[in-house]
Amino acid sequence: MKTSPFDRCLEIAAFNRSPLFQVSRLFPREKRRLFLASYAAMRLVDDLVDEQFLVQSDPEGVLAASVHGQVECWRQQACEAAHGMFQSTEASYEPQVFEALNLTVGCSNLGEWPWNALATSMKADIDGQPMETWGDFLTYSEGATVAPATVFVYILASRFQKGVFKTPESPIFYREKVRGMAIFCYVIHILRDLARDVARSKRLVTIPEEMLTAAGLDKERLGQWIIQDPQRIMPLRRLLLDQATACRERGMEKLMKEIPLPTLEKQILKKLVGHYTNLHDEMKLEMD
Repeated sequence: MKTSPFDRCLEIAAFNRSPLFQVSRLFPREKRRLFLASYAAMRLVDDLVDEQFLVQSDPEGVLAASVHGQVECWRQQACEAAHGMFQSTEASYEPQVFEALNLTVGCSNLGEWPWNALATSMKADIDGQPMETWGDFLTYSEGATVAPATVFVYILASRFQKGVFKTPESPIFYREKVRGMAIFCYVIHILRDLARDVARSKRLVTIPEEMLTAAGLDKERLGQWIIQDPQRIMPLRRLLLDQATACRERGMEKLMKEIPLPTLEKQILKKLVGHYTNLHDEMKLEMD
């Protein structure tokens, strides 16, 4: 029996039971469909790069070119769907997901930016683009975390009226308000999964070289010490936690107080943010 576009999106979105997916179950029907289509699409390209390329022990140029082409196909399809203009062909990548995007994002003013931004960061991963400084990390984070966070907060703020999703402010407004806390959550995510990511591939480690150097590390020593002598990477954890704390202090008010949301959506956001702030507080206690 053929699955519907939203059945396929649910299958992808539910796979790892992320905190984002868990809180999305509180959404009313139309917002949940918008979430499922958006999240599944972004999950597709992230998993494509992480699971099919970066974890390879020695990816060859032909593989990089192939995955790069798939990401570009994903980007083009997402941008078409953002205007409700995606049309499935035999060459389409996961067409059901983009059919769902047509029916949801295609009926919104969310636009192309999140899809272009995420694709740019994924291509940087494939190309092995150096991440030397914290500024490089912030540039990469625009696609890797600010874009998905902008989509999520847009969904929270949207209203579904007469077949169209509308928001009180433009998508750019939500992007600016969400940036600080998006980067905070991303750094906490990196810290939480650091041991697992290092064990799978050093290419999965998105930490600036200047920060590794300041902690007396490089990616090779990080991989060795995180297993053999975890205390030796504590300076790196402390540096990352300091950056996370600064992002939290700058971003919390913008996210929680400056974005008008209905009561249910405000509670959903509070629940999601609370997951990461609790992790942050636990990590800080461990450092004391």
